[in-house]
Amino acid sequence: MSITALLLAVSLAAAIQGATGIKEHRGVWLHPSEFSKAEDCDKFVERMAAARLNVAYPLVWYRGGQASWRTDACAMDAAVTADYDPLGYLVDRCHEKGLQVHAWFVNGALGAPKALGPLANRTDWLVHPAPGKTTGWWDLGNPEVREFQKNLMVEVLRKYDVDGVHFDYIRYSGQVLCFCDHCTAEFRQLHGHDVMTLAGESFPLARAISGNPIAHPTTAKVLVALDDGTPAIAVNELGQGRVLLLNWHAYR
Repeated sequence: MSITALLLAVSLAAAIQGATGIKEHRGVWLHPSEFSKAEDCDKFVERMAAARLNVAYPLVWYRGGQASWRTDACAMDAAVTADYDPLGYLVDRCHEKGLQVHAWFVNGALGAPKALGPLANRTDWLVHPAPGKTTGWWDLGNPEVREFQKNLMVEVLRKYDVDGVHFDYIRYSGQVLCFCDHCTAEFRQLHGHDVMTLAGESFPLARAISGNPIAHPTTAKVLVALDDGTPAIAVNELGQGRVLLLNWHAYR
């Protein structure tokens, strides 16, 4: 991959970054293929220095929970040999050239059909669009998931002389909601409503309908409102029928 094909991150604000005294931020994101082998890492660092970049954002956690540093918590990137530490080597080479390294974590998206290594059996940590079904997204609403990812970042900060941590995809897909045991129990506790009863055994049965958000419902019961008072989640009942109304902004 040519360096011009990569996404460049350029800061609009000048800021001094620690002892290196960087005032202008000229960064580039690196995927594991750029530093999963020492020879490839050497070439890429030379190209970064020649391009007068000063910050590297290596992707250290993604693709099914694979890591690009030495850890017992996750599977190592498949391209890495047993005697090589991708992040450690990259940090050393970059610092020799006066480049900063900010470890890049993809927090929400799984990036693979399923989790790998020690995380393969943690399907309860994924978003469940329906009982027994999962998606390729971590359930960031689950405190165990947040604690695990926090511990990964703390481990990187303790083991390596990185200059920062870079967060990405700190969100859900925007296409589905999570109906795992934790999320439905938390919703019941916070709002006093069991969303799993809305359509009986087939829940969640839904049809996507586009339209303007309901600003002033007359019969629907508002469960959650946005900061400006616009209903985000509401339930409307008519006889034996129930409809769950979701403002698309509530997905964010």
